[in-house]
Order: sequence, then structure tokens, then C-alpha cells
Amino acid sequence: MLNGRVLTLAAYLVLQHPFALPPSATVNVGSKFYETTNENKIFCESYKLSPTQVRRMFRTYHELHAGEMHDHYLYAACGIRGTVKVNGQVFHWESDPGNTMRTDYPDGTLRTLGGKYTDDMGAGEARDAQ
Repeated sequence: MLNGRVLTLAAYLVLQHPFALPPSATVNVGSKFYETTNENKIFCESYKLSPTQVRRMFRTYHELHAGEMHDHYLYAACGIRGTVKVNGQVFHWESDPGNTMRTDYPDGTLRTLGGKYTDDMGAGEARDAQ
């Protein structure tokens, strides 16, 4: 009976957090990137991520649907790129201060994920949401 409850809990967590990384995953935080016409350079310069913050993003962000990015998130012309290694396979991610990320985890399909809507936050709160 206990095994059934554990499996049910595991299935629930996967359904609720489909992008959560397994504990064995290795997170690499790489370098910043900027678009050449970046008007928000000061905002972008202060954007930093730790491996723990990246794990939280994978665990809590949801996949964005058509129009959701446009309607609820700030566009940032900069971000941080990195990789995640899971069971020997390397996946890529890219995060920006607008509280979104792009990744090919877990199946190689590129998708956009988002956290709390940035149109519900002040600029400092959006930056600190990571």
C-alpha cells in the first residue's frame, strides 16, 4: 500500500511540475548575452543566476501558450545561457530578467517557460523573482 502512495505522489509531482530537474542533474550557469540594441543595459548587468535559482525555475515555471508571452511578460534584450546535464544528456536553457526561459529540456523540443507574470510585478520584483 505504501508503494502505491509513493508512486501516486511521484506521478502527481511530475504532472504538477513537468520540468522539474532530477536531483542528479548538473546545472551549468554560462555567460550573459546582449542584443546589440540593448536599451536596458543597467537592468541586464545586474541579472545573475545561481544553479539553485535555475533549478527553482525549472521546478516552478510553466510552459507558455500562444499570446501569453506578449500579454504578460516584459521583453528583455539580454539574458544568461547555460546547460543542464540529465542522465548523460545535455540540454540547453536561456533565461532573461523578464521572468522567462527557453529550453530544450526534457525531450529536445525548444519551448518557452515563464514564472510569475512580470506585468504583475514592479521592475525590482521581476529582477528578484529569479
